[in-house]
Amino acid sequence: MLSPNTRLRSRGGLAHFTGLPHVAIDGDAAVVTSYLQILVPQTQGDPVEVPNHGSSQGFRVHRMTANRWELVRTPQGWKIKHRTLRPLDGSEPARTILRRAIASNSRRCHRPRRRAIQYSMAGLLEYDGAAAITGA
Repeated sequence: MLSPNTRLRSRGGLAHFTGLPHVAIDGDAAVVTSYLQILVPQTQGDPVEVPNHGSSQGFRVHRMTANRWELVRTPQGWKIKHRTLRPLDGSEPARTILRRAIASNSRRCHRPRRRAIQYSMAGLLEYDGAAAITGA
């Protein structure tokens, strides 16, 4: 169920878009890293005509962030343990989130005995055929 604030923002045209997630699953823990952008309707300026799509003033990117979701597998499915969200403004905190995702790739490649699976795709992701994470 959407909160009243979420419904109000949606009516105003605000939209969230997330990039394809990088998902690293290690046993009953997972880390999901992705980009998130928030778009808002452009309310100033002349409308722009796009062939076969009409005209509008378009949208503008309001915010770009790096997201890190730490998940834990429970008997009821995957649950969020912690979320970190940092603006992509060139500062170190956002860069650290993205570096940690890249570093997890190299660590996984050098640990052949440890059961770890990584995904970089949207949609339904399965691990050991028993649990699933959705990209939504």
